[in-house]
Formats: sequence, C-alpha cells, structure tokens
Amino acid sequence: MLLHDFLDEVPNHGDYFVLPACPIEPGSPMAQLEADIGGYRFLPSPKRALLYTPYRAFIYRDSYTDWHFHSTDETLMTQVIGDKEVLILPPDNASWQALLPVIRENGYLFDVDARKFPQFGQLQPLRAVVEEGDALYIPVFWWHAVESIGADFGITVASTFMTPLHINGDLRFPAMRKLFQTYVRTRYAPLLLGAIAYSLGYRALRRCLSVLDTPQRA
Repeated sequence: MLLHDFLDEVPNHGDYFVLPACPIEPGSPMAQLEADIGGYRFLPSPKRALLYTPYRAFIYRDSYTDWHFHSTDETLMTQVIGDKEVLILPPDNASWQALLPVIRENGYLFDVDARKFPQFGQLQPLRAVVEEGDALYIPVFWWHAVESIGADFGITVASTFMTPLHINGDLRFPAMRKLFQTYVRTRYAPLLLGAIAYSLGYRALRRCLSVLDTPQRA
C-alpha cells in the first residue's frame, strides 16, 4: 500500500492505533517525505543528533506515551495533524526520586497510586497543549508524558538535534549518573568518560573566566 492510501484509510477506522517513531530519512518507507520538511526559521542549522534520526513521524489515534526522557539529544515536537497534551518535569533529584521507585515496582508511570508513592503525588509538572502548527521544545534529560487530545487521527513529527557536550556529560543530572552506572563497563564507556571530562573542563573554564571578569576592589 502506498503511504497516501494508508493515510486516507487510517481515519476511517475508529480503533486505537499507533505507528511510532518512523524515521524520515533515506532508505526508510517515508524517505520521500524528507524533501517536504522545511525546517525551522529560528533553527536554520541544527547539529545532527547523536542517537536519534533528524526527523521521526508518529502516526496515531487516541495515543499515550508514558513518562520518559531523551538521554542524548534535544527535540522539537511538531504537531502536523491533531492536538496533544504534554506534561513536563525538570531533570532534578526531586523528579528522579519520585519517579524511579514507581518504575522499579510497576514498570510504568500511569495510573499511579499516590498513597503508595506519596512523592509522585507531590510532583507538579508543567503542562502544555500542542496544537496543529505548534512546536514544543523538549530539552535533554527532561521527563515528559504525551497524550493525544480526543480520539481523532493525528501526526506528529519530532525533530532532534545534538545537545551541547558539556550538558550531556554533566553528572549533576541524575539521569546522567544513571547512564554512567549502566554503561561504564560497556563499549560506550570511552564516550561517557569523554563527555564527563569535557563537561568538568567546561565548567572549570567558565568559573575561571568568571573570576577574571569580576572587578577587583582596590
């Protein structure tokens, strides 16, 4: 089936449907659509993402994506058809300590019993409604959950680009510490250690420059 025939057919079926993370790149079923993506005027030359493809399409009806974060790259979530509600939490210790126990016990983060997990019930996420034509910026390590509004057919295109290395390697983020613990004994260890060293050096240099720029009293 050709893609345009598929897209014409999907709205005629009322059942739940999700076709997630389809890359829009050479060699993929949606390769020809890459020429139709005009990019963003406010981001004319984004750096290529480390992990994700530059563009991914999400085709859905009545969808929900549970709480998660992106570990290497930043995202612009663009609504082409339909609207979505997005809840966002910062990548701090409070979010990590509230979410991780639930993940360990339940394996998911929806329909959580706040009496059993009181820290989860105390979280106050930011809320955004992303409508057709909107693009929502999601930084690296930021937790987010996404749900379509209504049961209508929709399309989202995620554009990803590389996060600065001094942020990716910053051990002050709980997610980065977890990644280090997970992959330190794998072939990815040199990359992790390099990112951490770069982040430490970057912060040390910034502190030195800040001291030099500070006016000294006589």
